[in-house]
Amino acid sequence: MPAIDSHADVIHPLDDPDSKFADAVVMPFKGAVADQLAGRTVGHETHTFGDGGSVRVNYSYNDRGRGSDIQGRYVFDRDGMPVVIELTGQDYNHAAIDERFTKRDGATQWRSRAESDESKTGGWYVAANGPPAQTAWLAQAMLRSRKPSMHLLPAGEATLERGPSVELKGRRVTMYSVGGLDFTPFGRGEKGR
Repeated sequence: MPAIDSHADVIHPLDDPDSKFADAVVMPFKGAVADQLAGRTVGHETHTFGDGGSVRVNYSYNDRGRGSDIQGRYVFDRDGMPVVIELTGQDYNHAAIDERFTKRDGATQWRSRAESDESKTGGWYVAANGPPAQTAWLAQAMLRSRKPSMHLLPAGEATLERGPSVELKGRRVTMYSVGGLDFTPFGRGEKGR
């Protein structure tokens, strides 16, 4: 899977989090999207929406024979926070994935190849093998919370910074930067940001 930048950019289609869509979990896209590298398709991600805030995800990425192939199910609560995550498939190096997260009665539990733990502090679970869309879902949950930061599970804190708004194909979109998702911090002047 491509590395998640410590300030991943997310475009949010709603300039106003209080809009008529505020009661729905707003996903970054509906249907499918393809990853392009040097003009060729190297991956794709599809979302299939079900009842009760559930989303089925299929994500694959092929980098010269290596790459992730992940199938999963996410269930979100009314605030856009995950209450169930189930991921299976293979990671970038073709190792088996069986990752689980549940939130029940204020307690969270997770299990992956890397670790198994639980917490009562709450927060956004960052799946070790989650699809790229999990960054956009995190941004959406942070917008709903109206707080500039959110506790992450297993550890850490994400921050949300509003960027410019522009018209794109007849819609007003706003770019947001999500920080705190990588081990390599960088200054605001680096990487063109």
